[in-house]
Amino acid sequence: MKKIIFKTTVGFGILALTLGSCQKLAGDEIGSLLGEDETAIETSEQQIDSDADNASMKTYCEPKDFGECATVTEEFPDGGDYPKIVTIDFGEDGCNERKGKMIIVISDDLHNSGANRTVTFVDFYHHDKQIEGTRSITNVGFSEAGNILFDVNNDVSITGERGTHTRTRVGQKEWIAGSETDDCMDDEFYLTGTSTGTHCEGKSVTKTITEKLHIARSCKHPLSGTIEIKGDRGEKILDFGAGECDSEATITGEKGTKQVDLDEIHKKGKGKKRRK
Repeated sequence: MKKIIFKTTVGFGILALTLGSCQKLAGDEIGSLLGEDETAIETSEQQIDSDADNASMKTYCEPKDFGECATVTEEFPDGGDYPKIVTIDFGEDGCNERKGKMIIVISDDLHNSGANRTVTFVDFYHHDKQIEGTRSITNVGFSEAGNILFDVNNDVSITGERGTHTRTRVGQKEWIAGSETDDCMDDEFYLTGTSTGTHCEGKSVTKTITEKLHIARSCKHPLSGTIEIKGDRGEKILDFGAGECDSEATITGEKGTKQVDLDEIHKKGKGKKRRK
């Protein structure tokens, strides 16, 4: 078995999940938090996918993509280039507000039809919120536009002191730019699909991408796209904007539209902050 180990030296923050306390909130308050909780979960899932993409879509990217003090290990159990197992280990004590391991198993070069990538977690936490389950993509050929197309299947749970949120997602990921280069930062994707699950009360939540999400690997958050969020406390629309690389989004419900900062939504403080 071939094995390669990298030690990272420069990091970026991954977003925490500040999930509402269902045990302490009234029904109306839970309804008002639905959009913000789901936005926090969506943003953190995008960050996890960014880590996985950097580790698997092309030749191994520079360690700076994975966070200060993490150890990245590549293993080749059959002695060839594939299958490949990439482990991102943030340690038991954690760093950059996360700890534990992401295990990424790649069956073949993801440019090839039939290739699969599965991400699992070992004692993995964001800000004391445990992430469990699997996130998988499979190359199913090409889209009508001639871009590499992946089926997406995710089944995860997010657990904190005050409850568990679950998510099962099916959809597609279209590699619209960067597939023919070695530069990880020029990759761009369209995401479509629907997720179902439960929020901290155990009630059902459904999220549907109503306008495809435009993901650029060079940008922390989606450039554009909308998600419809339906729960027992009402409906919300999460809108990532019209193409700017910034941290601004809006959440619209029956009481109006609220502008949120995707870098701040996991915190108690509010305010807008544009990224350069």
